[in-house]
Amino acid sequence: MARVDRDLDELADPLGNMTGDYTEYSPENLAALQAAARKAVGRCPLYVDGWNRIAGSLLTQGKHDEAMEVAEPVALALLDLLPTKGLNQV
Repeated sequence: MARVDRDLDELADPLGNMTGDYTEYSPENLAALQAAARKAVGRCPLYVDGWNRIAGSLLTQGKHDEAMEVAEPVALALLDLLPTKGLNQV
């Protein structure tokens, strides 16, 4: 996964300057980032940051429903990994 992360970071840097603010990306660069992230999670489905980049780029484009379709299953799967014993219950 480290190589996948590095490759995606190296692609993202010239597209949007790695600021974490997808509004600085052009529509074309957002599409390129999203395509690369989809390819990355296709190779490594456990690559959470790839799913994050897909959802973030969709959200930035105003595609809220699509962003939720990507983010929600990942978030629920991650929540299922948390231990249930020993946590403070509110």
